[in-house]
This record gives sequence, structure tokens and C-alpha cells, in this order.
Amino acid sequence: MLSRIVRIQEQLISSWHILATMTPTDYANFRPHLGQSSGFQSHQYRELEFLLGNKNSKLVDLHADNPAHFEHLQKIVQQPSIYDACLKLLSDRGFNIPSSHLQRNWSQAYSPSIEVEKAWTTIYKDTDTHWELYELA
Repeated sequence: MLSRIVRIQEQLISSWHILATMTPTDYANFRPHLGQSSGFQSHQYRELEFLLGNKNSKLVDLHADNPAHFEHLQKIVQQPSIYDACLKLLSDRGFNIPSSHLQRNWSQAYSPSIEVEKAWTTIYKDTDTHWELYELA
């Protein structure tokens, strides 16, 4: 399952490479045909961003003209991301993850933490002991 998620994420990231090959004029030539939003602005793309941890609750407002999408995104941005679930797992496995990162306003962007970085460093340095968490990372 994780391998599949990685492949999906790679595909999403690679789509940005296509845009990098275009001049602003090239993009402007087909942009009007995309309608109100491009794929990168769709509610599905925004949901995926939120689930992966890129939280910006202001981006939900861009979908206010569609009540169903707006309501759905409001719910998603308020929930823990996949990365937040990973931090909970690290805490459950005995790593010192601060409560500020386990119980926070999920709609806000993630703030870096020295303790979290130390936990990941430990995992990366001792893959024999923490292989499952290393593979997850």
C-alpha cells in the first residue's frame, strides 16, 4: 500500500516538471480552456494536499462556490494529515514527540520540531532496530 502511495505521489510531483518546460505564453494559450480551475486547483488536488500535510485553510475558500466541495474540504483540513498520523505512531513507539505536535490545530501548517527531527534521526541511524519506521519514512 505504501509503495502505491509513493508512486501516486511521484506522479503528482512529476506533473510539475511538465509545467516547468512551458513559457508563460505557452501556458496562457491553453489556460482559458481549463475553466475556473486547473487540475492543481481542483478540490481533489486540494484534498490530497491536505491529507499529505500541506495545510492552508484559506485555500478552502477558493471552493466556496460549490457547497459540497467547500464543506468536504472544511472537514478534511480540520483532520490530522498522514504525517500527523506518522508522528502519533512515533509517539506510540516510544519516541519523544511533543504534545504540541500530537494535539494541535490540524488546519494550520506544520511547525518544525527539534524533538521530531531527533526521532527521525534515530530511526535513520538505526535501521536494524527501526526498519518498519524507516521504510515508512
